[in-house]
Amino acid sequence: MKAGTRTIGDDVSIDQQTIVWSNASIGEGTTIAQESRIGWGASIGEDVDIGPQVVVRANASVGEGTVIGQQTTIGWNTVIGANVTIGEGCRIGSNVVIGDGVIIPDGTQIRSGSVLP
Repeated sequence: MKAGTRTIGDDVSIDQQTIVWSNASIGEGTTIAQESRIGWGASIGEDVDIGPQVVVRANASVGEGTVIGQQTTIGWNTVIGANVTIGEGCRIGSNVVIGDGVIIPDGTQIRSGSVLP
C-alpha cells in the first residue's frame, strides 16, 4: 500500500501516536509501537520490531529481523544490518554502521561515525 510518498508493506502494525515521515518505507511484517518516530527517507526492513518511543532519524536504514528496544534513538544516515538486537534506552549516533547479528545492551551509547562489524 502507498500512503502519500510513504511505502508500507503488508501485515505492518503501526501503533497510536506514531509518526512516519515522507519518503519512508516500512517492510512487511514490521511492528512499530506507540509514540515512535520514523524519519524522512528512513528504510525499515521486513519483520522488524520497534519498541515504544523509538526515534529513527532521517535516511537511517534498519535491516530485516532487527529488534529495537524502547526509548532508543537511531541517528541520521545510520545503517543497521539484519537481525540486530538493540536494547532499551540506547543512543546510536549519526552515520553509524552496525553489521548483521550485533547485540547492543540496554543503555549503550554509540558515537557518530562508529563502525561495528
